[in-house]
Amino acid sequence: MKAGLQEFIRRFVRPIDKNLKDQLYVFAICIGISIFFWLLIKLSKEHTTTIPLSVKFEQIPQDKLLINNPDPHIYIDIDATGSDLIGMKFFKRRPRITIDVNEQPFIRSGNTSRVRIPTNQILDMNLLRNEFHEKLINVSPDTLILEFEDLHSKKVPVQADLKYELKQQHFLSDKVLLTPDSIVITGRKNQVMSVDYVKTRFLEYKELSNKIDREVDLLIPEDWDNMKVSDNRVHLEIPVQKFTEIEKKISIQISNVPKTYSVKMFPEDVQVVYRVAIEEYELITEEMFHVSVDYNDVLESNSRILKVNLLNHPDQVEIVSMNPSQIEYIIVKEND
Repeated sequence: MKAGLQEFIRRFVRPIDKNLKDQLYVFAICIGISIFFWLLIKLSKEHTTTIPLSVKFEQIPQDKLLINNPDPHIYIDIDATGSDLIGMKFFKRRPRITIDVNEQPFIRSGNTSRVRIPTNQILDMNLLRNEFHEKLINVSPDTLILEFEDLHSKKVPVQADLKYELKQQHFLSDKVLLTPDSIVITGRKNQVMSVDYVKTRFLEYKELSNKIDREVDLLIPEDWDNMKVSDNRVHLEIPVQKFTEIEKKISIQISNVPKTYSVKMFPEDVQVVYRVAIEEYELITEEMFHVSVDYNDVLESNSRILKVNLLNHPDQVEIVSMNPSQIEYIIVKEND
């Protein structure tokens, strides 16, 4: 059968008999003319079709979120000939409709609001009739409905999702710093109120010996598609420095002693061991430390021992130890 079909095609394309060849050409021409006139008849007849016009919503208020999915098209039904329809669908530029939402009246209902836009308010019907040769049948929908929910904002802290190990004889000369340390999130009320903090992308450092100073992305959950954040990145600073360990003798101060009494302490000073960055150790003096005991503690207990308090020290040092942490004392009454 396949061989017979191939032979027929061969005879049609290259007929042996010249008369047959002429007859086949005439037949093909007749078929072509018939198809041409059939198309003319079809294209001259009127047909009803629907043409979509794109609608773009602009100027949506920043404090509102569109919560429904309005159709981004207005559909017009027209009655036209086939040739006109071909021209309109493939060669004619369709008008695009732009709606300024901010200019529309909002109908409030609790935390939500609605905008109703009748189609005849945004379409120039006469223009459409001229555009489509006065064969406009119908426009749908008759009303565009937009539903909104009020947006809420909240300031939440940023947490560094961070793991690090310091190289030997290195320390943090200050606290880990994030800038900004908080961001503002904006979205639907139930979403916003459920958020307590935002984390950074996870970072891990081993044998850390140098200061880290870089930008890091915030970890924004996938279900935050309708949420806005004031920042997507924060600046991370990890102040790492090589340290030296220093020991200083600091005199103990006493507070709240009545004028008619004096207190003799044993011992009268403590040894404070601290770590400080090598380049800063010469800047640290004894006067920057405040070690004290409180006479009121004597009145509150019958103990012969007072607790020593380190009330103040330079921000750039890390206290290792203070010895002793307690002292003995004798109260002496002054002569009048």
